[in-house]
Amino acid sequence: MSTIVATDLLPTTLSSEELRAAARLAGARALPAFAPGWAQDELGIADAVALRVLLARGLAEVHDPLDVTLTAEARSALGPLLDPYAVVEAVRETQRFLAAESADGVVVAEERLPSVWYLRRAARPVERALLSTVDIWLDELTVAAAAPGQRMVVEAGTLARAEVLLAQGGAATLPGMLAELLSAVRARCTVRTLRQHGLSLRAASAVVWLDAGAAGPWLVQPHGGTGDQPLALVATDAATLRTTLADLFEESP
Repeated sequence: MSTIVATDLLPTTLSSEELRAAARLAGARALPAFAPGWAQDELGIADAVALRVLLARGLAEVHDPLDVTLTAEARSALGPLLDPYAVVEAVRETQRFLAAESADGVVVAEERLPSVWYLRRAARPVERALLSTVDIWLDELTVAAAAPGQRMVVEAGTLARAEVLLAQGGAATLPGMLAELLSAVRARCTVRTLRQHGLSLRAASAVVWLDAGAAGPWLVQPHGGTGDQPLALVATDAATLRTTLADLFEESP
């Protein structure tokens, strides 16, 4: 069982289930990143176990059998994750980082194991909290695309199924250059911002790119149209991605 950091009572780790339970006790809506991975008939059991863990760790307290709340200290410590007005999420394959800001400060949550989040404080503003993480990803892009600005259009569903398609020999059904690019992809990276609008958070914008190794990085952008939502893959480089991300972070809430 994780210990509590003595300085501000921010737990060092919490599971997605515990974070959802904390949000319910606080009368808040859990962030989408903490969505349940349980079957519907198992969800009630998972929620009950999470509540017991919060009680055992001293993060929640019982006032009477029907009145359980977060402690005041836990509510303040977890405030950025429970009631944020700005969130930045960075995802690279199975690596996922989330930074949230509220009146209580900024908290960074790193998913090192499935549904297990390691928590730490960070300095304001929230847009800077994950810069070092994203910089590492960009530093790994040692090769620029051979023809910067080159574009290829692909259906969103094809891109989402690329791994399966290629594993099953589906590359033969794709245009040669697209098949070659998708075969080279090492990781899909997404940096997304969410901001407070009224009573809910909504996605403000996102930057998505493919790390295609020796084929360089490729931005993934909407291409318009309907149906399967065509996407444009645009050849780019690390410097252009840094500029694009800077523009994302500078957008007004």
